[in-house]
Amino acid sequence: MADKTEQDYKTEMLQCLPSVLPHDGKAALSLVHPDIIAKNYCCGLRFPDLLSGLNVLSLGCGCLRDCFVLSKLIGQEGSVVGVDPNDHVISFGRSFLEYHRKACGLSKDNIQFVQCEPDKLVDAGLQKEQFDLVCFNTVFGLTPKKREIMSQLRDVLKPGAEVFFTEMVANTRIRDEVKKDESLWGEGIAGAFFFEDLVTMSREYGFSTPRLVQATDMRVKEPELDKFIGGVKFSMATYRMFKLPQERDDLGAVFVYTNPQRAIDDMNVIELDAGDTIQSGVPVQVDAEMAAILRHSRFSSVFRATSDKATQVLKPCPTDPFAAE
Repeated sequence: MADKTEQDYKTEMLQCLPSVLPHDGKAALSLVHPDIIAKNYCCGLRFPDLLSGLNVLSLGCGCLRDCFVLSKLIGQEGSVVGVDPNDHVISFGRSFLEYHRKACGLSKDNIQFVQCEPDKLVDAGLQKEQFDLVCFNTVFGLTPKKREIMSQLRDVLKPGAEVFFTEMVANTRIRDEVKKDESLWGEGIAGAFFFEDLVTMSREYGFSTPRLVQATDMRVKEPELDKFIGGVKFSMATYRMFKLPQERDDLGAVFVYTNPQRAIDDMNVIELDAGDTIQSGVPVQVDAEMAAILRHSRFSSVFRATSDKATQVLKPCPTDPFAAE
């Protein structure tokens, strides 16, 4: 089957979020084989900071590009496992392993490709508490098995690990009549998460509140389809959430962003979500959940708790991509 083009879609789903990369991301992208780049489906490329040495799961790795960029960013001490149910995707990715290893100057492959469904990770041989980070684009929206995927993510992630993902979300629940239209599942319309349900379900499975990082409105191009789905508004939204200890302090705290040894390229500021920019050296009051993230995730290496009086207060966790409308 030929890959879809922008004209084949009934929404602007190919009008994806712009790419935002760590400082060495552009260099990593330049090393990816042109045949891989050609299959990127117009998806924006966005990764979090502090990737060196991580064990990363790329879930639904269909375009493959993200796996190869991540491989360079995590370095020889890290690993990437790319998972996809399509056997052609897996075999195509494996055919570029040697090219990529040489292009990146690696002494051995740090990528593995595994064929499996996103709700069958452990059955496919992935280990419990194996990964520091999971990245994906539009996985939840393509299937009704959202709870099964949440459960699998919880199982394969280490304590303190992060899920960094982009999904089509809606401003209300999708009607059952719309969900019966199989053609609308492929674009993420029928399976779009009501963003409040995403928040609730994530908490049920032991994750922190999904923090909105970036979002862009998605327009339904066909008036008749828009009428059929009830005028639901859609957004392509990037979120991040963390697997936190169930037993933890329920108090906020004051933290300082220190960024020792320039672990993050821009030493002066860090953005943990769409709500705040934190300046280096500035004491910031955070709520209990963010305090747990800064204590238990990899960000503990660039933040420290302090008894200093806060001069900035972190805004409430942003979750609603439609709030600015």
